[in-house]
Amino acid sequence: MIACKAQTTTVYSLQNFVSATSVPDNSYIKDTNNDFNKFEGTWKFENNDKKIIMKLLKRERYYDDMFHVYTDILVGEYQYFLNNLEIVNTMANLSNSYSMYSNNISGNSFMRNSEFPSCAECGPNERRVELHFSDPESFPKADGYIILRYINENGIEKIQATIYYSIPLVHDGETFVPPRVPKGTYVFVKQ
Repeated sequence: MIACKAQTTTVYSLQNFVSATSVPDNSYIKDTNNDFNKFEGTWKFENNDKKIIMKLLKRERYYDDMFHVYTDILVGEYQYFLNNLEIVNTMANLSNSYSMYSNNISGNSFMRNSEFPSCAECGPNERRVELHFSDPESFPKADGYIILRYINENGIEKIQATIYYSIPLVHDGETFVPPRVPKGTYVFVKQ
């Protein structure tokens, strides 16, 4: 006699999700409304002296070995130019997928409109995304974040992105190397 026990995966909606510690191991925290899809692609910000190109991808059923769950995430990389000189280019890192934070842009958190930075112009059901944002050469590693708001103006797809950093602790004898992309709010246009 052969006996089998089927293993099922419980699916939770990422849009209504609170904490990975509150679900059973091997659960799937899914982008059920496909909100991440509209952020995928290549995006460009450009003004007089600065240019940032950012590429974002959605990864489905990524295994988070810290919490032992599967989840959908957004990952990305970027190029930053100042006065037409390339300051940083992490695009070659886009194929890395060995951990959630192996990319310089990564995460899967949705934000309420009242959370920092607040969004008075956001609609009541609009979802913004908060991702980690890092510079591989900053030291010590500054915790950076990028808040993404998708906008479609007359068929032109845009992302309003706010980049900010927490101040890292610098020990005696260490020299702080700041992140090269300045904090601020940028409007990217889909390419």
